[in-house]
Amino acid sequence: KKQREQEKLGRIHQRDAKGVDRLKGDILDLKQAKVRLTRRLKEELDGFRRWKKDKDMQVKQLQKQQQKQRYKYSVLERQHEKQQKVLRRKQEEAACAQKRLKALLDKQREAKKLNSGLGRTMD
Repeated sequence: KKQREQEKLGRIHQRDAKGVDRLKGDILDLKQAKVRLTRRLKEELDGFRRWKKDKDMQVKQLQKQQQKQRYKYSVLERQHEKQQKVLRRKQEEAACAQKRLKALLDKQREAKKLNSGLGRTMD
């Protein structure tokens, strides 16, 4: 009877020892999985930081380009306005010159008519 109980206790002890070994293996597997996940998380975080840094640099570069384009646009706009003012002034000067020329030609015609009219009456 004692021997049976000892055998039974031996089997229980073996079963418990196997259970403990299995649990120790599970714990080891979980620790290894935790290490793998921690490494993967760190790698992903580093990758995200690099990606974010690159994107931030791209955004800054695009903002800088946009600022340059705005400046160039404003320079061109001022240049265009200046050219328009010069063009208007030249057109006004040309119109004034045409009026003076027309007036001068009208006076010449009048003088010619007067001279031709006077020349006939003197004959």
